[in-house]
Amino acid sequence: METPDPLQILVVDDDDVDRLAVLRTLRKAGIEAAVVEAAGASEAFAALRGRSFDCVLLDYRLPGTDGLEVLQEVRGAGDDTPIVMLTGQGDEQTAVDIMKAGAADYISKASLSPERLGQSLRHAVRVSRAERETATAQQALERHAQKLRELTEASLSLHGAASLEAILVSLVERARTLVGTQQAAVGLLPLGVSSAADGGRVAAWSAPAPIGGEVSIPPAFHELILEAGGPVRMTRQQLEAHPLAPELLGGVDVSVAEGVAIVPLVGQDGHDLGLLLLTDKQRGTLDAQDEALLVQLARMASIAIENRLLVDLLERERQRAEEANNAKDEFLAIVSHELRTPLNAIMGWIRMLHTGMLPPEKRTRALEAVDRNARAQAQLVEDLLDVSRVISGKLRLDVRSMDLRRAVEGALDVVRPSLDAKSLQLSVHIDDEVPEIQGDPDRLQQVVWNLLTNAAKFTPASGAIQVRVSTCPEAVMLQVVDSGRGIAAEFLPHVFERFRQADGSATRAHGGLGLGLSIVRHIVELHGGTIRAESAGEGAGATFTVTLPLRRPEAPSSPLVRSSDPAPPNLPTSALIAGLHVLLAEDDVDAREIMLAVFTQNGARVTAVATAAEALRALEIERYDLLMSDIGMPGADGYSLMRRVRTLAPERGGRTPAVALTAFAGIDDRRRARAAGFDAYLTKPVDTLELVALVAKLAKPRA
Repeated sequence: METPDPLQILVVDDDDVDRLAVLRTLRKAGIEAAVVEAAGASEAFAALRGRSFDCVLLDYRLPGTDGLEVLQEVRGAGDDTPIVMLTGQGDEQTAVDIMKAGAADYISKASLSPERLGQSLRHAVRVSRAERETATAQQALERHAQKLRELTEASLSLHGAASLEAILVSLVERARTLVGTQQAAVGLLPLGVSSAADGGRVAAWSAPAPIGGEVSIPPAFHELILEAGGPVRMTRQQLEAHPLAPELLGGVDVSVAEGVAIVPLVGQDGHDLGLLLLTDKQRGTLDAQDEALLVQLARMASIAIENRLLVDLLERERQRAEEANNAKDEFLAIVSHELRTPLNAIMGWIRMLHTGMLPPEKRTRALEAVDRNARAQAQLVEDLLDVSRVISGKLRLDVRSMDLRRAVEGALDVVRPSLDAKSLQLSVHIDDEVPEIQGDPDRLQQVVWNLLTNAAKFTPASGAIQVRVSTCPEAVMLQVVDSGRGIAAEFLPHVFERFRQADGSATRAHGGLGLGLSIVRHIVELHGGTIRAESAGEGAGATFTVTLPLRRPEAPSSPLVRSSDPAPPNLPTSALIAGLHVLLAEDDVDAREIMLAVFTQNGARVTAVATAAEALRALEIERYDLLMSDIGMPGADGYSLMRRVRTLAPERGGRTPAVALTAFAGIDDRRRARAAGFDAYLTKPVDTLELVALVAKLAKPRA
């Protein structure tokens, strides 16, 4: 059993005999005490200043003063040591005054006995200790309440911060104040990273004096909390003894003189956000209570950080949506302009032809203008469809061995008139030994045509365009170089993006939808190749370089299909379909009339109907060499018509060759047509040569 420590007692009495009597009485009372004696007030004050006592036994009568004045002065100095007053004489009023002044008890020397002194002393010490414990507990409660208030204020500050940076600055300031440390830092992991292997980004720092330069938290501190699975407290000595000591202390900007506390910042789903690090408590050492407070603060901060990251993400998405919406509006305006421009020319020339306002010598020019603008409008529509195929992943290749020179020559034949119209100098250099490659001839010709058209558009009159085809290891390289307006450095990274033009304003000097180069890049990449654009800046021309591998590109995830039917050979058509009897189902009057004209002028007979029902009735009456049907018709569409036809017996027309004719131009539409029973598919606007050649291929006059 432990022996209690002896009581520390100060006996103040100017009479030596009385002091000895008090000491004897203490011993007789069984009180183990370490006694300090004082013969007067000054000695008593000196003793009280030098050490603490459990109790003071104070004589009332002292030289030059009395016990009451000493008691009042002690209490006035804030000393709450219990004092028992001893007096040889006194009255009731004196006793009352002494007790009011703060004495623990009052004992007459005449009645001083071991029992009385022991009882009084023990009671005084017990009450004093209880009061001190209560005061200590009350102070602890007040400190705890203060910390809770600080946490509440910190929460309000963190969640009310207007930015991520403001949250982090508030966090380190609040953390340092909350536990009273010299330094605090918070390091965030880069988004999407689950470890600090390459260092956490220090996002905020707090210290009494500013620190120049960037501050870094070594990854080893993050490894400590990962290893511990939670917060970590370590002294300087523990850090020095740790295997990671060189990383923890060697290059750390955060100095650690006494100790460190590291608290993880954890997202709601458990992923690491970063850490909060504090060093060197100003008073005492970092303890469990400090750690508990920091854990609470870190939880609040983690929620605030995640909320702010979410708000920032939503804001970025809102801005992207707004930009996309604006881009959509701008694009629709450009589409409207680009479609209406050729339409205006077409309608204008046709109106003049219709009214007879043109003299005969200008009619050929008018027809050429109508044809040119109609083809331009068709190309715009085809570009839009290609972009739709690119976006949906439905742009496919018909890959076979091919000579890139033929694709270049074919594109040059198409674009040469526009080059001549601007007096552009064209030079072409193709290596003699360019090997064949694996590719889609039509799509690669489209690539060359787009690059040449782009060069012609942005090269002023009398400028120069060069086309080069050469070989390099395992690849063929195509270059189109122009002396045109060039590409600004800030726009160069965006030159292959959809709907992007260096000048997208209404006052732009060059038309187009900004789709051609994006389509080119996609086609080239489908071939396993690359394309890059180079320019020294505005006014310095541009160079587009396409590199195509000699090997066959890897097969795409879905089967390769033709993106369009092959163009027919350029043969005379007058006798190809003469004598054929064609059933034409087309609800649009103008479209029906032009088809009638094409067939009749080429020697075919035509029965024209406007609905699927009329087509079925016509088949009941007569047999035909070919059925051509529009897809979109009132009542039943072309798919329904074809399925009904294919259920008929052969002698009733069930095997009549059939061609789908429609403005629906997607790959899925082509597949639906084949599945319904059509033998071929033509997309509006129809090229008359292609139409006649296809009909001649499918149908044979009945004997």
